[in-house]
Amino acid sequence: MTTSAAMESNPLWSPDGTKIAYKVAASGAYNLTEEYFLSVENGFDSPTVYVWQGPQSIQMSGWSPDGKMIAYTAETVSGTYGKDRVSYLAAVSDVSLSGTTALATRSAVISAATLGDR
Repeated sequence: MTTSAAMESNPLWSPDGTKIAYKVAASGAYNLTEEYFLSVENGFDSPTVYVWQGPQSIQMSGWSPDGKMIAYTAETVSGTYGKDRVSYLAAVSDVSLSGTTALATRSAVISAATLGDR
């Protein structure tokens, strides 16, 4: 996707053809991916990369037909009383590209499940 040394995968064109959503494993761990967006509105010679300020470990994503929202599944890990809790969620969010950040200003969780210490 880019000249980054990080592992990049799963490119997904927006319906209007101006953006590509893709996964980046900046740490090198494939299960710790972040969602990035590449805007090619100004052509492929000067693409802009946006880092999404949303959930990490995105598993799958897909654009809405109008390209204004993205649906995704994610996995989050948090520690509670010294034990890891893994949460899986399915959500939908708008995508606002500004500066070098992709903001998820209106997100809605569709479903969530947490595996705890039981």
